[in-house]
Amino acid sequence: MQTAKEVAAITGGRVVGNQEAVITNLVIDSRSAEPNSLFIPLVGENVDGHRYIKQALANGASASFSRIDIVDVPPTKAIIRVEDPLLALQALGVHRLQEVKPIVVGITGSVGKTSTKELIAAVLQAKYQTFKSPKSYNSEQGLPLTLYQLRDADEVVVLEMGMRGRGQIAQLVNIAPPDIAVITNIGTVHLELLGTRENLALAKGEILAELGSDGVAVVNGDNEWCKFLSERHGGRIIHFGLTAHNDYQAENIQENELGLFSFDLKHQDGIQHIQLPEPGVHQIWNALAGIAVARELKMTWPEILRGLATYRTIQGRQFFLTVGELTVIDDTYNSNPQSIRASLKILKSTQTTGRRIAVLGDMRELGSVAVESHIAVGKEIGDYQVDILICLNKLARYIGQEAAAGIEVHYVDTNNEAVQILLNEVAPGDVILVKGSRSLEMETIIQRLKEAYQDV
Repeated sequence: MQTAKEVAAITGGRVVGNQEAVITNLVIDSRSAEPNSLFIPLVGENVDGHRYIKQALANGASASFSRIDIVDVPPTKAIIRVEDPLLALQALGVHRLQEVKPIVVGITGSVGKTSTKELIAAVLQAKYQTFKSPKSYNSEQGLPLTLYQLRDADEVVVLEMGMRGRGQIAQLVNIAPPDIAVITNIGTVHLELLGTRENLALAKGEILAELGSDGVAVVNGDNEWCKFLSERHGGRIIHFGLTAHNDYQAENIQENELGLFSFDLKHQDGIQHIQLPEPGVHQIWNALAGIAVARELKMTWPEILRGLATYRTIQGRQFFLTVGELTVIDDTYNSNPQSIRASLKILKSTQTTGRRIAVLGDMRELGSVAVESHIAVGKEIGDYQVDILICLNKLARYIGQEAAAGIEVHYVDTNNEAVQILLNEVAPGDVILVKGSRSLEMETIIQRLKEAYQDV
């Protein structure tokens, strides 16, 4: 708990109104304002949060940042005048991190950041009081919001760090310098903005810049661009992967009838058998990264195995749910060539008495390789035993056009059209994968399905 006066002292601001207004949490959406919250009026390309300050206060917020003068401040409320609300938000996050002083695990990569974050946090919780980024709070706004929520007892914080261009991860590690930096992989996501794979790798590699002398990098040793960064980094590095040169190597990989993988983990101390609790071959790399972090933090094998058994995926990230008599795989958070293949493998391995249906939207931000990436997925779609393919939007059409004979293909331009085809086509026992880039908001397809089956 802080007062408006204390927040102003941390951020270099000035209080107008009630100096003693109590602040216990932060909000960036005026509709989420509640008693004792501080509203952060962020300024974007299309929206200026300052337009909603009065609404946030009316909704219950006890205070708000502002870079402009606000008149008629209610007597019980406070306006904290600052030069830049975003920088003030970041100052609050940095201050809280310095108060609690947890070990910081920072995670970046083209794909797998959120699932790796969830797995690492699950493993570490078997020994440490652990806090993690909620959902995908991985931006210059989300990171300080996460840090502000740190509890006094937290010993480790696991942070996801995302980017869209050069310098953005550097900004994040300046806010929360990692003690352990994890790079899951480097693919083609954001290639449209950065131009080349080397530029993309260098942007991801910014997470290594603030590692102290005691810091360690945990890097995917199977990925050529991760190895490129390893060669440029002068500090200590731990590699994980499936090939023999890795410090943590998975071998003797087995998949059971539920799509769950097990493997023998070869490391410097010997061999440990690992059973994964969630489906998908990509979970092997997630687990290797998590185990490497845990061993760096002196966890025993019983602690690691106990924590690993508690790991579960989150909604929107290869999340299984039952809708009526259907099985739906919700992977609507985003899409790219690596993750779409991983999701299709899960669809193939899911046991079903019905058909396998894939609703695939555009993979965006792929730049010059966008069309060829969709064509490549289309040429492989038959390998995943897909019975019905629904292609949403323009780029996804290339997937359908390359699909093997025998696959029923539909082309749609809107989520509503996809829903209508599903409602007309599905039968009890079918399993449906829904996946596309974030901007398509394909979670609405799943919500419409749930609503339709609730009405039955």
